[in-house]
Amino acid sequence: MAEAALFRAATHVAFDTPTTERLVQLGATNVVRSSDCLIIGPSRRDPHEHTRTREAWFSSSSEEHSDTDDSGEKWDRLGSSDVRWEPPIILWYRQASTSG
Repeated sequence: MAEAALFRAATHVAFDTPTTERLVQLGATNVVRSSDCLIIGPSRRDPHEHTRTREAWFSSSSEEHSDTDDSGEKWDRLGSSDVRWEPPIILWYRQASTSG
């Protein structure tokens, strides 16, 4: 029982929508969505500077994109000041399927 309570209260960082939705279904109450792909674009050590630089870089891109979902919530909350970082912090990722 203690493990279930610890799971629900932990900070869960999810990098895709299906994982985020599944965590909520399982009762996780502190899910942080992140869509930041660090492979492309600028990166900074300071979280606030990193967020500011990435937002400026993406807004200058000619590619059309939205940083919010249908309800208006930001997709990437990793650098948000309202995130509660409660231990344990669990990172979730989903392996991309490959066609062979």
